[in-house]
Amino acid sequence: MERMRPEPSQIATAMHRRGGRRMGGGGVPSAAKAPAPTPAPISAAPSQPSTSAAGAQQPKWSEVVGRKAKRAAARAAAPLPSTKRTPGPTLGKRALPGGREGVNRPLRVPKRAAVTLTVPPGSKLSYVDAFEKASTSVRKHDYENFLCTLSLSSKTRAAGFAIRAFNVEVAQVQDQIRDYKIGEMRIKFWTDALNETYRGNPPRSPVMLELYRILQKCSLSKRYFKRLIDIRLERLRNYLFLDMNEVEKYAEYSTSSIYYLMLEAHNITDINADHAASHMGKAHGIINLIRSIPHNARDRVNMLPQDTLMRHNVSTEAIFQGQMNQGLQNVIYDITSCGKLHLDVAISLKSKLDKNVDLIFLPIVCLERYINELRKVDFNVFDTRLQKRDSLLPMRVLWKKLLH
Repeated sequence: MERMRPEPSQIATAMHRRGGRRMGGGGVPSAAKAPAPTPAPISAAPSQPSTSAAGAQQPKWSEVVGRKAKRAAARAAAPLPSTKRTPGPTLGKRALPGGREGVNRPLRVPKRAAVTLTVPPGSKLSYVDAFEKASTSVRKHDYENFLCTLSLSSKTRAAGFAIRAFNVEVAQVQDQIRDYKIGEMRIKFWTDALNETYRGNPPRSPVMLELYRILQKCSLSKRYFKRLIDIRLERLRNYLFLDMNEVEKYAEYSTSSIYYLMLEAHNITDINADHAASHMGKAHGIINLIRSIPHNARDRVNMLPQDTLMRHNVSTEAIFQGQMNQGLQNVIYDITSCGKLHLDVAISLKSKLDKNVDLIFLPIVCLERYINELRKVDFNVFDTRLQKRDSLLPMRVLWKKLLH
């Protein structure tokens, strides 16, 4: 009898039953997976927007997001500002490396840093603004001389503020910077600024613009401004004074030069006036040296003459620690006596001059007051009473002015 072959459907049913018994249920074996559906052919025509069940077209993205997204897209599409730095220093903003391109971030300037106040190119600056900035600088950093300059006549007051503002800017280099190379660069800036101002091309600095305006009216010698710069550069190299002769030279260059310029601003040419200005500047510079001892001691700077310290057996470390003893009192007494001697000579010479010269020497009021207060505390420069501002000083200066 011929054996019949099973149909393909019967074979598939039998395999299904055997596989189900092996898997413990009616599952489909892994080998018998359904074939993947064939992807539909891509049409060359652009796809039509999908529609909802109601047949309406889906809204666009800009309509869903709204106006806020449109503004954000407009800002993103707008070109960024140029990243090129404008020439010259700025007022306190600088493009920082690593930040977003074209964005200026504020730069924090240390309090001790000596930053030159300059004006960005393209900005407007009137001479009235330059005068206000110069007088404000003197008021902030040299209050006593601000009061004395304020008492000058209206014709010479602006010149006085310009001269003292320049001295303030140059003196800050020596007071705030101890590194010689950095200080030399700052000094070179003011040297170049002075040269350009006398050539008729002042830099965009309020002080130099005001000085340039004054030079159109007054004939001020350039050499006296140059002495203000040179002596600060010399002190940056070596701030130690070996003896009182070096202290007097420093006072002559740094302070007497100011009084010479004030005499020129008043158009006074008198040998006795120059002699009085020389002694007045030396007295003023020596007294300022004494007044700066507590401030310099905090910065561990000693500008007292070394021969006087050695004569009274006073160590530099004792000054830094603020240890007041009999030896240091004797040192202060000797230096003060030298300053008082120059002050007395200046007062005697001033009495021989015209009355219009008296206002130039108004700082005598401030110097005499400090010397008297120093005597009351027995030449203890670290006494806190000497560090307080005299609230009656404006009245004293005004009274002295009225007497003349």
